[in-house]
Amino acid sequence: MRVLLALCLVLPSIVMPGACAKETGSFARVDAHAAKAPASAEKSVSALANYLVRPARNDEEKARALFRWITLKVSYDTAGYQSGAPGDMSPEGVLRRRKAVCSGYAALFEHLAREAGLEAVTIRGHSKGFMAGTHQDSELNHAWNAVKIEGQWRLLDCTWGAGHVTPSMKFVRQFSEYYFLTPPEEFVYGHFPQEPKWQLLDRPMARNEYERLVPLRADFFRCGLAVQSHRWASFRAEDSATVTFTGPEDVLLLCNLMRDGKELGRSYTLTQREKGKIVTRVRFPRPGNYVLRYFVKRRNESEPYSWALDYQVTASRGAKERAEFPKTYGTFQERGALLEEPMVWRLKAGERQRFSLRVPGAAAVAVSVDGKWTHLQRTGDRFTGEVALRPGPVQLCASLDPAKRSYSVLLEYEAK
Repeated sequence: MRVLLALCLVLPSIVMPGACAKETGSFARVDAHAAKAPASAEKSVSALANYLVRPARNDEEKARALFRWITLKVSYDTAGYQSGAPGDMSPEGVLRRRKAVCSGYAALFEHLAREAGLEAVTIRGHSKGFMAGTHQDSELNHAWNAVKIEGQWRLLDCTWGAGHVTPSMKFVRQFSEYYFLTPPEEFVYGHFPQEPKWQLLDRPMARNEYERLVPLRADFFRCGLAVQSHRWASFRAEDSATVTFTGPEDVLLLCNLMRDGKELGRSYTLTQREKGKIVTRVRFPRPGNYVLRYFVKRRNESEPYSWALDYQVTASRGAKERAEFPKTYGTFQERGALLEEPMVWRLKAGERQRFSLRVPGAAAVAVSVDGKWTHLQRTGDRFTGEVALRPGPVQLCASLDPAKRSYSVLLEYEAK
């Protein structure tokens, strides 16, 4: 049976995983021990298990040491995957070759666990690629593990924890903390076991329900996000849609609208926090099929945004004129700003336009038109006012640090 990696593809650098990685400090000691395994300890499965669990103080640390060694030392066998003949996937074969597809990763973990005195099983089933709407046929296409920790079964995926495969079929080792002891209610978004009991859910999910779920990537969960409005991977809309999530205050979401594999940019979407929720408004320029692609990061982290999820949307008609939203700059989301009006990019030159927005922590907000600055009236964190428009760019700028006597651009419009 040909075993797949389940489409662990990556995009350019903006979507590299890890932006919201959880703390690994509690496993630092066993992780370091696993990384330093000498060649003498790697000659057999039994010898390796004995070495890896030496510093472990409990079952969880034992399982972690095994998981960390595998994800660090075993590469995904892209050539074997492409040929359909990955070679010896026995635990001994994987240990010797240091290459495997998912069945080999899972087999090695299971046997190491048993040698270490842990109860573990290999689970076969379906896995979703990270593209929304990826077709799921009846073929089993992935394997992962469950291990019993202090009397409770827990889930892990050594294959996905080890790294990812690029579109050019190159394996890139990049450890993913998320796939070690993943909560079952999150794991099921990408893994559907052949035997329902291995979902480890109080109410096992039906296959058709699993297939409809929007595939959520690891960083979505690591950043503490939750889907609120649209649970399924695809939905229908007229000329617009509103998608909502919940999540911590320091989490930032960006959304791009795509069609025919090309980004239309963020001008057809506006994402901001409203009444404790993260709300995305979308306007579709014409009828047809679209992809809403989300990226996530935490406010104070320097890492780039990570790809979080995709929705497939079918719009029955296009929005009317002036459909685009104003251009938002990074500072807009980072400050938790909320735009109230105007909600369209193109404004009418020669008229007075009312502006209203909230910018927490801002000392002042001004509208820049053709080099002339007009400050909006402040009431708490809300800034309002009317400004006469002239043709050209219209920018909303905020003074976020009065001591620096500088302004940052939040939004940009076009007056015609």
